[in-house]
Amino acid sequence: MYAIKENNWCVNGVKLKTFARNAKHGKADLDVEAGTTGFRGYVPREESARTIISLDVNRGDLFIDPTFNDDGRCVGVDIACCGDQTLHSLLDAVNFVRKVLLDQCGVI
Repeated sequence: MYAIKENNWCVNGVKLKTFARNAKHGKADLDVEAGTTGFRGYVPREESARTIISLDVNRGDLFIDPTFNDDGRCVGVDIACCGDQTLHSLLDAVNFVRKVLLDQCGVI
């Protein structure tokens, strides 16, 4: 079993609760954290939902590359990994993010 830690982040001036855990398989070791305010309805952006997803690679064969638009603004991220253990850790991390966000939105 893995330990889940509760934290707080501030996203655009809005405080939200996050949950973090370690996803480790063999030599692949990732820390993942996620949280959201949940859905707030169709309101102006300033009052709308806030969400954070954080992935830290402590060890493992992962390549993370930011994606930029023509104006030089970061608009995404590409993640590539090699090895079964790294894939397993990445799957655990992504599944954890999904569960946290769905739970905080009251979906599960």
